[in-house]
Amino acid sequence: MGLVMLIICVLTTWAIAHEVNSLTHLGQLLAPSPWLLGGIALVLITWIMRD
Repeated sequence: MGLVMLIICVLTTWAIAHEVNSLTHLGQLLAPSPWLLGGIALVLITWIMRD
């Protein structure tokens, strides 16, 4: 079950990052760096899977 949640979280984060980056006027405001999104996703995944 944990692996399924991990895959869902990764795919959701990837989809959100892709959509934000495709919006040129919002890309610089909301996603200044893919590494920032990756760090936030890692923290969220760790928090969700802590049980």
